Amino acid sequence: MSGQLLAQMLDRAAQPFAKQHRPECEYRYEEAKVKHVLYWCTIGGTSVSSPLIASTFALAGGANGVEYPARTLYENQVKSPGSLHDVTTGSNGECTKPFSETGLSGCTTAEEAKSCASKAICVAGTGYDGPTGVGTPDGIAAFKPLPNPPTVSSVSPASGTVTGGTPITITGTGFVAGATVEIAQGNGAGPTAIPASKVVVVSPTEITATTGGPAIAGTWNLFVIDSGETSLANTGDYYTYQ
Repeated sequence: MSGQLLAQMLDRAAQPFAKQHRPECEYRYEEAKVKHVLYWCTIGGTSVSSPLIASTFALAGGANGVEYPARTLYENQVKSPGSLHDVTTGSNGECTKPFSETGLSGCTTAEEAKSCASKAICVAGTGYDGPTGVGTPDGIAAFKPLPNPPTVSSVSPASGTVTGGTPITITGTGFVAGATVEIAQGNGAGPTAIPASKVVVVSPTEITATTGGPAIAGTWNLFVIDSGETSLANTGDYYTYQ
């Protein structure tokens, strides 16, 4: 399971986010005021990275049915950039020098990059890049799928007076408490739309409301807005002001 998940996430260039593939293990001690650093093992690669990724998704509640979990990271990079730390330095290059006593690489970024500079996935930079993907996660927020927008499949009755005051029933999916309803006036949802009143979320698939007014006569899209998401316009959400 974890290997398959990692394979999906590595499908885009090198990787969707930064993780350490082959970290060096160190044993440090001081004797007679002389510091010693012994390198005694290497742990890394897919065997470490894949369970770390899978366990982080588990802490976030699982992939929640997303076919390719990497999509969640890319969506959060755009809509919730604070859930990730952008890694802008480093490379996939090789360093043959030992680590310093502080645990830092013995090579500069430029020195490491020499071995892979001809490859597009070599050097990290601002935004998505080959070596570090979308960066490193800030907690588990980046692994939580963004809520799907609500959908509207029908409005009944589908017409009423331009003065408003018509009780309507809206059916669809993804309705949550606190949802609002607007009827567009030619420019989509937003400031120019007419808000409905007495909005009651009866269930995740049903809302009752009363149309607002005055409105411009015509057939317009009705929108449901909840959790910061707005339903997409379709022929099932038409409402006609007469």
